[in-house]
Amino acid sequence: MPVLTIGWAGIFVPLLPECGGLNLLNDTVRVTDDVFNENGCGTEITVTRGNSQVVATVVDKCDNCPAGDVDLSPGAFAKIGSVAEGRVKVNWNFI
Repeated sequence: MPVLTIGWAGIFVPLLPECGGLNLLNDTVRVTDDVFNENGCGTEITVTRGNSQVVATVVDKCDNCPAGDVDLSPGAFAKIGSVAEGRVKVNWNFI
């Protein structure tokens, strides 16, 4: 069973992600270095906030994120909250 992580989700614009490619319209996520180094490009996670959920693909490292936190592309973030909120408490796990 996947391990559930509790943390905060912020927003990032995936212009030049570590994994390459153009991801502006995709549901993508960047994760902390340790998580990225273990799981890497193309891994999918489910991010849940209340009754809202999004599946996002790992495309980048989040060098400044505290352990357990993730940053979502604007489109992915909008599926779990208002972009105006900026950061929200979430649960997430690898699929």
